[in-house]
Parts: sequence; C-alpha cells; structure tokens
Amino acid sequence: MKSKFPKKLLACLFKLAGIYYALYIGVWTMGIHNLYATIQELLAGNLSITSLQFVKNVVAFVFSLSAAGAIWCVGDILCSKFKDSPEE
Repeated sequence: MKSKFPKKLLACLFKLAGIYYALYIGVWTMGIHNLYATIQELLAGNLSITSLQFVKNVVAFVFSLSAAGAIWCVGDILCSKFKDSPEE
C-alpha cells in the first residue's frame, strides 16, 4: 500500500498557491492597487465621479475580483484532482 501523503501534500500546495496568487494578482495588483490610485486621483481633483475614466476603473476593479475567483478556482480544481485521485 502506497502512502497518500505526497498526493495530499501536492494538493495542499496547489490550494495554497491558488489562494496566494488569487489574493496577490487578483485582489492586490489588479484590484486594491488600482482602487488606491483612483482614490488618490479623486482626492487630488484630477478625476471626477462622473468621468468615463472613473467608471472604467470601477469596472476594472469588479473584473479583478472575477479574475481572483478564476485563479482560486484553478488552484482548487488542481487540489481536488490530486486529493481525490485513486491510488495507482
């Protein structure tokens, strides 16, 4: 009987990598960083709420959260593939 430990460890690593990259790429790089820059532009007076650029930044923020969800899903799918795979 082979040990299931390597597969469970690999599954755990895929899960953690999916969470990390979803938070870093989807939430921080594409989302919070962009939102922070938009708020700075609003406070500086270079951007108004009714401008097209503001609307584009809000839509980009929403899509960044969708990208974060997609990245997390890839990690979760890879995790379940290794965790639930039958022994060979």
